[in-house]
Order: sequence, then structure tokens, then C-alpha cells
Amino acid sequence: MTEENTTISYKKFVGGKGIQNPVWKGGKYISTEGYVFMKCEGHPRANKGGYVFEHILVMEKHLGRYITKSENVHHKNHVRTDNLIENLEVLTRGQHTRHHNLTTKIYKRSC
Repeated sequence: MTEENTTISYKKFVGGKGIQNPVWKGGKYISTEGYVFMKCEGHPRANKGGYVFEHILVMEKHLGRYITKSENVHHKNHVRTDNLIENLEVLTRGQHTRHHNLTTKIYKRSC
């Protein structure tokens, strides 16, 4: 008894970009660090793929301006996917660092 050699050919998908692509997910994804990214090509803080942290976009829309390089958008409840404006605040880099250093020290003391 002989086995037939079967070959499977895979077509390389050639599709459009963004909404034209059949696997488009709305331009939004969650990173391995737990942050939500949104497609926003041309934004000053966009990464190579054209994505920006959603919490930055939410705060910029609220303020009506870009977040400066000396500012951080902080999640008050520390939930990285909770990007409601009520949960966000703008801190300077120094304030943000102090806040996280303080909360880390408190956490370590209570354990």
C-alpha cells in the first residue's frame, strides 16, 4: 500500500491597510504590559506602527492640547485599561515618580 504525497499550499494574504484589511480589529489592542493602544498615525507620540496609548489620547482630548514630554498621564486606580477621564490625571514626571515610589514603599511595609 502506498501513501499519496499531498502538499498543502498556503496563499499569502495580500490585503489592504487598516479598515480595508479583513482582520482589522478597529485599530485598538492591549499590550503585554496591559496598556490599551489606539491607531493614530501622525501623532507626535505614535510608535513605529502608528499606535498611541489610549489614556494619553483621552487626556489630550479633554485638555484640548497635546501632553508635553515633561508630563505623564496617571491612572488613579492603577488599572491600565481604565481610561475614563475620571480615572486619569496629569502629573509632572517628578510627581509621577514620587507617587509610585511612595505607593511602593507603603505596599512593601504592609506585607
